[in-house]
Amino acid sequence: MAQSDRSTGDVIVRFNGRARACWSLLILSALLSTHVACHRSRYRIQADKQAYELVAEKADNPHWKMPGYTIDVDPRSRMYSPFAPDSPPMPPDDPTAHKFMKRVDGKKGYPYWYANGKTPFVENPEWLAYLPLDEDGVLQLNSDDSVRVARVHSRGFQSQLEELYLSALDVSFERFVFDS
Repeated sequence: MAQSDRSTGDVIVRFNGRARACWSLLILSALLSTHVACHRSRYRIQADKQAYELVAEKADNPHWKMPGYTIDVDPRSRMYSPFAPDSPPMPPDDPTAHKFMKRVDGKKGYPYWYANGKTPFVENPEWLAYLPLDEDGVLQLNSDDSVRVARVHSRGFQSQLEELYLSALDVSFERFVFDS
């Protein structure tokens, strides 16, 4: 397998077909394992699963049942984002903050702000289509509709759902540390 070149004194390594195939397979498997295991979405999905399981574990009391608990924003809400959660486009910025985004204290800013594209929207552009309007375009709400619409668009309610989720993540982390 190893030979030396007498004129230069260098060692020449030649692999037979089987050794070359083994090395190629080893390198390919190393590349694939790093490619599959280290994605942001994998960790987000894993954290979601653990947090939702913890909330479901404690939400079995009929006084505070939470059927279908999720922190995902309802698509009918003005807060809904139709973009990929792991790589959303850059929303519009106010002009003063935008100056600081490009150059901070004379230093060049982050070069990949727009790597995922740009969007002109801050809120869901489709949310008005989900409102119960009559033929004249007038909003008609009964008591049930007003509660539903208020809940769907409530930043406070969404914040409370997210607070519960973050608490469940804390519990999940403490369990992990305790198990270790």
